[in-house]
Amino acid sequence: MVIVSRCTWFVALSSLLIFLVLFATVACSKPASLAPSVTAPSEAPAPPTNTTQAPAPVAPAAAPLEQTGWQTIQTFAGQDGLTTPAFHIAGTQWRITWTTEAADPRYAIFNLLVYPNRPNALPVETVSHSGNSTSNTVHIYAGGLDYYLKIIAANQKSWKVTVDDYIAKKEALSTSHVQ
Repeated sequence: MVIVSRCTWFVALSSLLIFLVLFATVACSKPASLAPSVTAPSEAPAPPTNTTQAPAPVAPAAAPLEQTGWQTIQTFAGQDGLTTPAFHIAGTQWRITWTTEAADPRYAIFNLLVYPNRPNALPVETVSHSGNSTSNTVHIYAGGLDYYLKIIAANQKSWKVTVDDYIAKKEALSTSHVQ
């Protein structure tokens, strides 16, 4: 009985410590200070802040957004945490599809925070997953800004995140005229 009680305390303390470390990491981290895409060409954007691995873009940025429907903007992949470079969302609806493959489901975590690329911004969306390998899609109904992702991952064989922008038909984007 004493062994079970000590194990329970150890697990509870370990979980609390992991939570505090993750909270401190998110609270104390600063977003990548990247120049917006509309700045003069003479200014080079600063590299993203990344403590564990370099960004691993899987697909190049999409061609000019002249088509309608879902268009992949960027894909990121890795095993550890990552702060992505900023990317632009032109539409008013976009989605993030994420997939994780856990190395050890008992200890695997995957957190995804979506930030507008501006000083002192709060996340507009968060995803938190622990346990087995999985995938999901989250929709965000805001746009017209630059965003970046902060990914916190531990005990993952791999993860993949795809950002898709929804470009509406030009007729739907036009406003009605008052006569």
